[in-house]
Amino acid sequence: MISTFFGVEIARRAIQTATDDIDVVGHNIANASTTGYTEEVAQNTATDPYTVPMLNNPSPAQFGTGVKVSQITRSVDPWVNGQVNTSNSDLNYWETLNNQLQVAQSAFQEPTSIGIQSAMDNFFNSWQTLSGDPSNMGARATVVSDAQALIGDFHTSAGLLGQTAGNIQTQMAADVNGSNSVINQMGAQIAALNQQIASVSAQGEQPNDLEDKRDQLISQLSQLVPVTVKNYDNGTADVSIYGAQLVAASSSVANTVSLTTVADTGSYSGYDNVLNIYDGTSTVPVNLTTTTYSTGGGTLTGLEAARQKTGNYLGQLDTLAYNLAQEVNTQHQAGYDYNGNPGGLFFATLSTTTGSAANIALSTNISPNANGANPNLDAIAAAATTSDPRDGTNALAMYNLQSTTYAALNNGTFDGWYQTTTETVGADVQNAAQMQQTAQATNTQLVNMQQSVSGVSTDDEMTRLVQFQYAYQAAAQFLSVQGKMLDTLINGTLQ
Repeated sequence: MISTFFGVEIARRAIQTATDDIDVVGHNIANASTTGYTEEVAQNTATDPYTVPMLNNPSPAQFGTGVKVSQITRSVDPWVNGQVNTSNSDLNYWETLNNQLQVAQSAFQEPTSIGIQSAMDNFFNSWQTLSGDPSNMGARATVVSDAQALIGDFHTSAGLLGQTAGNIQTQMAADVNGSNSVINQMGAQIAALNQQIASVSAQGEQPNDLEDKRDQLISQLSQLVPVTVKNYDNGTADVSIYGAQLVAASSSVANTVSLTTVADTGSYSGYDNVLNIYDGTSTVPVNLTTTTYSTGGGTLTGLEAARQKTGNYLGQLDTLAYNLAQEVNTQHQAGYDYNGNPGGLFFATLSTTTGSAANIALSTNISPNANGANPNLDAIAAAATTSDPRDGTNALAMYNLQSTTYAALNNGTFDGWYQTTTETVGADVQNAAQMQQTAQATNTQLVNMQQSVSGVSTDDEMTRLVQFQYAYQAAAQFLSVQGKMLDTLINGTLQ
């Protein structure tokens, strides 16, 4: 037989459930603007029915016993989250590459009147002017001053490119190396949250807010490196970067990462960057220089790509400076100076191509003083013979070097080589900017999709609030009716 107070218990459960529903809505509203918060939903289920045996019915009758909140779940789609993480990596890769290449592009100052191209034009034109009047000391001084200007532009561009590559390497090391590195800190926090999530889940509860914090950290990590996630039923997750495990769901300690370099004669910088992921026993190396990621690379991969491209630009500039100095020296030594002596070196000897743009300088034959003051103008070999100091044949040959093609420059001219270099830089910057725009549009679309699934809509929450408010009022009214029935039963039958 059903208890007299059976209805009161149903009313109590209904009131408690409505109260819980309202509390969940309030929690959602309170966190509507909280970064990384995922909407929570109270899952209401009917409580177990009460079975009453009946003599004339082979099946026992069942009476409902009310309602309860069985669990509070997160509105989350792991697939969408994974797509957003990949998109984050893609966007940050192109954004980083674009920003760094724009810095590198500023080293060339083209097309302007103060860049290397203009300096080369002035330098070779000064030889043409000198060929018309080799005895003119003013024309000779112009040759030296224009050479010094060209040298200065080479130094400036090489310095900016070298500094850019160095700054990139410094930033990469800061993101990776040591216990204070961004990746190591995030890995440690994710591992700690995994353990808290597992502990709460083991007690039969839902660690929703902890999972939000963990997923937010993974999202931030995906901006830095490519991330893959494997979720488990207890809420924990394995997290891998570059295909190697950083955090194991079952471990309270994350693997650590470090950045080292290995020699690479095929790379202009002479080394590759290697990311080492250490699990306490063995190391998984990931060569960032040779590994290609078309999408999902993150900031770290973008920095490495920018370092390589910046090094290539500097290599192109070094090749130009080296070959220009070599050809000018060869032609200069084929002539004779103002005093009829064989021409000496015009530029100082460069032993290797690497570093030529940063080290190109006038020879001591032309500029005896380190500061460039009081150059030896008589040492300029403008003549092709010793008999006539007014002969400008060799100066004209020096001028013609600008339009000569050279095998070392892919059968191109000095101007052609430099133009190809600047065009490459411009094309790289333009491509990175376009890819960044595309990645931004894709990321915005995916984030909006994620928000439609997991984000808090205050309009929807207000609708639910009204719904649960009416449910509470109806339950309260039901309890009031139960009270009146009990009052009639108890007090009415005693009269």
